[in-house]
Amino acid sequence: HLKYVIEMQNRPKVSGEDVYARDFNLAYQRIAFGFAYLGNKAKALEYLNKLPQNFYLPEKWDEADIPDITTTSGISQLYLLLNEYEKAKFFNRKARELNNKVPFEKQWGYPYIVYGDILKHDKKYDSAINNYKKAIRLAILNKFYKDVLEANLGIADAFNELGTVDSVIVYAKNVINLSRDFTFTEGLLKANILLYKNYKKLGDIENAFNYLESADSLRNLLFNNARANDAQNMALNEEVKQRELKEQKTQQQRYLVGIVVCAVFLCLGIYLNAKRQQKERIRKIEEDRKNKELQAARDLQQSMLPKENPK
Repeated sequence: HLKYVIEMQNRPKVSGEDVYARDFNLAYQRIAFGFAYLGNKAKALEYLNKLPQNFYLPEKWDEADIPDITTTSGISQLYLLLNEYEKAKFFNRKARELNNKVPFEKQWGYPYIVYGDILKHDKKYDSAINNYKKAIRLAILNKFYKDVLEANLGIADAFNELGTVDSVIVYAKNVINLSRDFTFTEGLLKANILLYKNYKKLGDIENAFNYLESADSLRNLLFNNARANDAQNMALNEEVKQRELKEQKTQQQRYLVGIVVCAVFLCLGIYLNAKRQQKERIRKIEEDRKNKELQAARDLQQSMLPKENPK
């Protein structure tokens, strides 16, 4: 996925149009997400900084040029992944404000999932659960079933923190049942771990063991995928590195061309100035010569004048 969105940067632009501006912003945001999930905060911030500043800087937020709800929510979740909680709260609040400006049935559930994650981080579990449930209602209404999965997992995790075993089991099982139709491997792993821990609390060793086995299978699957991803990421990092080196080389070439042009103009300026000074010297020499000749003529004329007769 990270490779695909990076390749979006190479899409040609149509002359005279900026039809890909939003695609580029989306690509930069998704690349930032990819690096954030890989734990590479520096790279995530590098691509985040490629967005227009009002997309990602609270102090640059412009009410007259507001990004869409999904972009604002995405920036909020991205900051949450990067442990930038104050910025995450700022953009999530803006996303919910935008969301509340449209009728309920047209609202997105995504901002409430991110808000639930923020509240869960702040240990406000009851409020987090309420926001996850609101997200589920909107996600079902708009048929965004991946959001339904994420919200159910968030609720199960929040109930686990509250120690409400029965509720954990209900919502974690929701994740497993819904995952039959959608790929959500990491969430499925977390749900199985929650079920294992909570069945163990109930003393139901058989069910606990079954979910532990499922969790181990999923963990192995994720481990193998991670190894494959590592290989892909190494190739991707090399590709990114080569692209950056190419851009750096292009920049250096432009810099050298600039230096050469400046040097040419400087040499031309020095040459023209030298020619001007030479002309000025020649003019002055010629002027001095003419003045001397004129003075000599005057002296000669003066010497030829008759002297006074003696009295």
